[in-house]
Amino acid sequence: MDCVYWKDVVRQLQDPNRCNWASHVLASGLSNPAQPSEANLLAQALKCVLASEVIQGTIYAYRNWSSQPYCDLILAQFDADEIISIFLQIESSDSQMKVGVLGVLDNMDRELAVKLASMLNNPNESEDVLNAVRNTLRAT
Repeated sequence: MDCVYWKDVVRQLQDPNRCNWASHVLASGLSNPAQPSEANLLAQALKCVLASEVIQGTIYAYRNWSSQPYCDLILAQFDADEIISIFLQIESSDSQMKVGVLGVLDNMDRELAVKLASMLNNPNESEDVLNAVRNTLRAT
């Protein structure tokens, strides 16, 4: 196991030019639960990198919308409370990050999704965020 490699992959999640590749690597093997655990590259990375770093990097990777399907797969492996806790620590989240996290939470934990939607429900948000907020709050 090459921890230097995994730390670099996780670091690249925050680079808008490299996050699609990094999120793709970490999501490899997650969409097919029948694959052996050795094929789950996220599990290998988590032997070297803290879960909180992976979650934070994955949230940042939403800035490149082409990473979204991979980010969704990665975040689905973690606890909703941990995801929202780390998201709320990010001071400068953009609209794509907000919509991405709200979408994942909506699938994982309705109560937390509604809580986040309520926090994001203000007229200063982008139209994408407001639409995601409306969809979440409408489903309650």
